[in-house]
Amino acid sequence: MKLVGAHEGRVVITPHYGEMAQLAGISIEAVAADPQRIAADMARSFHCVIVLKGHSTHIASPSGALLGFKSGCVGLATSGSGDVLAGIIGGLCARGASPTVASGWACWVHGQAGRILTQKIGAVGFLARELLPLVPRLLENSGKN
Repeated sequence: MKLVGAHEGRVVITPHYGEMAQLAGISIEAVAADPQRIAADMARSFHCVIVLKGHSTHIASPSGALLGFKSGCVGLATSGSGDVLAGIIGGLCARGASPTVASGWACWVHGQAGRILTQKIGAVGFLARELLPLVPRLLENSGKN
């Protein structure tokens, strides 16, 4: 916890409910019962941005800011999809976005990519690597809305 906190809120971690349960030392059921509060508590405790992934994603900053995103895309629960999300967050941070803004924007882009693939391929069956080619266009178009 000290190592993460030493970066003064510039670290983003992206656990799913099972990983959050391990980090917090609680059950998965406890995380599921109040994910927003758990994310907020852990963001303050670890002094980092938490992107708690699930059917609804909760983004919490150490300052207390809370964002929510509901993708509605079951296909994003595929192996490697969270790595794609983390990469988008890292890329946006590298381009100057704050960790909280990068996390929110990345969740939207990731969710949109999932929706596009759901329409093209189906609700399940697409691979995480198929999300990547969609990201640049989604980033470009998001600034036009």
